[in-house]
Amino acid sequence: MYKRVDNIDAAKNYARYVRHRIVMKADGLTSGKGVALLECRIAAERELESIMRNKRHGAAGKSIVIEEYMEGDEIGILTFSDGKTFRSLPTSQDHERIFEGNKGSNTKGMGTILQPTFEGLKMEGRKFVGMLFTEIMITSKGPKVIEYNARFGDSETESAMMLLSEDTDLADVLFNCTTERVSDVKIDLRPGYSCNVVVTSAGYPLSYKTGQPITLGSCPEGVQILHARTNRCSGKTLLTNGGRVFTVAAWEKTLQEAVDKAYEGVESIHFEHMFFRREPLEKFAN
Repeated sequence: MYKRVDNIDAAKNYARYVRHRIVMKADGLTSGKGVALLECRIAAERELESIMRNKRHGAAGKSIVIEEYMEGDEIGILTFSDGKTFRSLPTSQDHERIFEGNKGSNTKGMGTILQPTFEGLKMEGRKFVGMLFTEIMITSKGPKVIEYNARFGDSETESAMMLLSEDTDLADVLFNCTTERVSDVKIDLRPGYSCNVVVTSAGYPLSYKTGQPITLGSCPEGVQILHARTNRCSGKTLLTNGGRVFTVAAWEKTLQEAVDKAYEGVESIHFEHMFFRREPLEKFAN
């Protein structure tokens, strides 16, 4: 259940009278920072004032989408499509800025959501070629789609790539998307788990400092340190250049080992006002 509105008074009126908890998001592109989970009517009105009247997201907040809040576990599915057939990578899960993927089944998403999605696109004459990133909430009533994105998901992709075997040629997979031969490609996964940790500037996504000098130590074996918002001063000193600075991804045979290794990689990064979340993952290890 959702409603799209482009008038602040109409939005306030709708938020005031709905009987369920709501989620509010700017209807435009906000680099993943446009969603607010709201507890009460007062919080909803403050959010509307900030987005629609004070232009917090600029033109992206000209209209607002108000949705019903869904309780459950959120997962993401990355799917390659050539317009006729599709192939999905293992699911990933967002846990307070920690993402991990495993080799487990994604049958529910494929059977109840992805298959009807691509069939619906075909019926509408929309040939979808490329990457479809589907975010799904696993609720007590079953899986429900939160949103679709015609791109790779960040940071879900970083974990998914760590699961690909050396025999899988990603360039070949992408090329076959353009030649209607996705069903012919080889996508092999190495057994185990991957995890990645996002390293940010303190204060992100609101107010944060940039231009902080970065020191990188020795990266542990099996860890990838991926640059997001970094820059070099005069070609020498590495500096922070935004809110999301690094993603540190790791693979191991068990989930806990993957998590530990990712944090070993994080510990090799140093800059002032550095921030990352450290959350227990017992929920996912069971």
